[in-house]
Amino acid sequence: MLVTEPFEELVDRIEREAQEGFFHTGAQIVVTRSGTTVLDMAAGQTHLHAPYETSTLSALYCTAKPLVAVAVLRLIAEDELSLGDRLGDVIEGLETRWIADRTIEQVLGHTAGLHVVNTILARILPERSREGWVYASEPPAGWRFGTDSAYSEFGGWFLLGRVIEELTAQPFDSYVRSAVLDPYQVDAEDLILR
Repeated sequence: MLVTEPFEELVDRIEREAQEGFFHTGAQIVVTRSGTTVLDMAAGQTHLHAPYETSTLSALYCTAKPLVAVAVLRLIAEDELSLGDRLGDVIEGLETRWIADRTIEQVLGHTAGLHVVNTILARILPERSREGWVYASEPPAGWRFGTDSAYSEFGGWFLLGRVIEELTAQPFDSYVRSAVLDPYQVDAEDLILR
């Protein structure tokens, strides 16, 4: 581990936080200034409870999101889906009109208004309750669908996962593995799909 003077306090804080486990359980930081490494450190444990090292390949928060986007685009390329398809035409039983009317393009482009879904509550609910929670969300007041944009941390990605499941008749993570990861020999165990 390389720690130079201006970073000692930061490293101490990161190590304390990793031990506490509230904000994170581990971290890696590399700082390079003018081609010279001035900080290269690791603290805490990985999601597999192994010590973080400066050479550890880290799982990224939201790793599944770009993979889900690629899987959706693959379905589009295979003419199983189009950007203009409405969620309600693809997801069986979706009766929440303001969500059912949103297109795949709006969801991918974060213009569907799905940012209103409370991410924290959705993540702590049992998996079987998440769909109902998403559908119970109220539409954003004054939102211009397809024009206004705001990042949908949970709702949009959850619904794209449901689209994948409806069209492929398999869990979204299985399809992502077979259609996106396996062709490039990426081991899904190296990632966290949530």
